[in-house]
Amino acid sequence: MNPIMIDIFPSAELFLIFRKLLVLVRSVTAVVCLLSTSIAQDLLTVPPSWKLVHKQDFSSIEIKSFPDDYLILDGDWEVAVHSNQNQVAQLPGNPLERFGFLFGGYYESGHAVQARVFATRRGRVSPALGLGIHGISGFELRLAPSKKKIEIHSDGELKSSEDYTWNGSEKWTNLEILSLPESPSGPWLVEGRVWPDGGSRPEKAQISWISPDEPFAGQAAAWAIPYSSHPIAFDDLAIYQISTKEHIPTRQ
Repeated sequence: MNPIMIDIFPSAELFLIFRKLLVLVRSVTAVVCLLSTSIAQDLLTVPPSWKLVHKQDFSSIEIKSFPDDYLILDGDWEVAVHSNQNQVAQLPGNPLERFGFLFGGYYESGHAVQARVFATRRGRVSPALGLGIHGISGFELRLAPSKKKIEIHSDGELKSSEDYTWNGSEKWTNLEILSLPESPSGPWLVEGRVWPDGGSRPEKAQISWISPDEPFAGQAAAWAIPYSSHPIAFDDLAIYQISTKEHIPTRQ
């Protein structure tokens, strides 16, 4: 033992205990810093005025089952353990159809929906991914990597399209769609955002559309077409209530 330490610690045993406690304190400090950073990043993903009204990360759902209050429209969706060890809502890579499920409550205009999606490209073939609001025939933000586009659909019809190159194969991608009236009597603004996980939420929406018709109250929806024959995963579903007065339209 160091001669200086002998003056402080009367025995080698006490010195070893002190060293172990020091290592423990450093480890706890590192974990606290990491958690603080994670929480701060979560708080920055949406404007501070948004109110969270629904959240699902599937961590409490039994494997190979699905949340009881979610409605599977088509496809063999089930909760599975992803490669990052998180539990996710997973769609098999086959068959090749458009599959989806509804989640959350029945909300009117003035809400936003977010989700993280994991998908894989096979050669030049990529899956199509979608996130919707106001039910099956409501508004949908669709990521179409094969066309290098992001799109807004309403009741199954294409309403707006913008260029977007997806580089998220085998990575998580964030999707967001919101709907709110520009005035009490309309029209109704629809905005969409797409960004890689770990990146910053775009300040300006990459795509938008103005609907002359008020949308019906409805649930949020997750959609996927596994063109690449690889499983598709959704995680961290969230629905937020938006104050119309505080939201400033950011369409380009």
